[in-house]
Amino acid sequence: MKYYLTTLLFFFLLITRHTSAQNYKKGFIVKINGDTLHGYLPDITDSELSATVSFSSAARNGQRVTFTVKELSGFSFANGRIFERVAFSDSIHDTVYVFAKKVIGGKLRLYLWRRNSWDNIDFFLINSTSGISVHLTPPVKVVVKDENGMQHTYEKISHVGLIRYVKNDTGNVIGREGNSGYSEHRILKNIYEYDKAYDKDYPVKIYRERKCFYDLTIGYPVFWATGGINFRAAFYFNGYRPEKNSIFSWMAGVSYRYWKSNKTAGNTPENDNLNYQQQWISAIPVGIQFRFGHKTVRPYFYTGIGMQVLLDGNYRYTRGDALGMKTELLFIPALNIGAGIKIRAGSNFIAIEITPAGIGEGIFANVGYSF
Repeated sequence: MKYYLTTLLFFFLLITRHTSAQNYKKGFIVKINGDTLHGYLPDITDSELSATVSFSSAARNGQRVTFTVKELSGFSFANGRIFERVAFSDSIHDTVYVFAKKVIGGKLRLYLWRRNSWDNIDFFLINSTSGISVHLTPPVKVVVKDENGMQHTYEKISHVGLIRYVKNDTGNVIGREGNSGYSEHRILKNIYEYDKAYDKDYPVKIYRERKCFYDLTIGYPVFWATGGINFRAAFYFNGYRPEKNSIFSWMAGVSYRYWKSNKTAGNTPENDNLNYQQQWISAIPVGIQFRFGHKTVRPYFYTGIGMQVLLDGNYRYTRGDALGMKTELLFIPALNIGAGIKIRAGSNFIAIEITPAGIGEGIFANVGYSF
């Protein structure tokens, strides 16, 4: 069994470099002339969809055509993930077009444009009543000289005034900006609270991306393991924002490892403790998992820290007499690490990984399901 799992793991690690099938999901595109074409769109990050989008007539083996932002007025996935073309003027007053994701619909429509996969974000706001639109950008540091030639640095903030302007309703206390910082959470909260006051005439719709998945694995030692009954199981929760980044997720979970010796306890002429059983229960509240690419076969690595309980069972001998069994309870720091591959199976994944047991007690090969 152990050699089968090992061979299978290295086989899939080998073919990972040559597998490049991308996950496509149902959706449609809208051309500039208003024509709508239904098909499949690549399930990739917002930033990767900001300038072009690949469209296929079939999920697999369909003809794929790439459209630029100048050719489409927008596109949408079947789950309500909508992108529309928006325009703005850059620093030299040229008109720039991008695909921005619609995250709030109501009296104020809010669109989000990720310049990259992290926190470099612009927002576009459109007032459904007045038609006023604004482009929100992050604060910038400005250096100025005073009359004495001394340089001073300050932060130029424009988004607060622009939000007030697009609302065109300075007397309404709903969603007042105050000293609201420039962040995705704060701006979405501000606009959502404002739109709720006008929900009767402009029904509020908010788009939330999926944020979690679960990993369940079981395993058996394949290298350098002590003899006897030996297995491992783990369950991890992953907080994931795949539309923001496809690289990492925050994780937490628990793992359990059991070992029991296959040696027969016998009398010994010396005082001794013969270890015959161990149970490790690890609680991992903080961890991170890295994944690579949009392939059918995806390599990954994870690590997490926490605390673990060791239930250590021993036979006790005094002057050659067996005094029975004793169980010791120990609390020690835990470090869980693992690496492997995930193989797409429908909308979920089969996981194959290796994990060290710790304290030089072997390497486990684990199989499981990611959903």
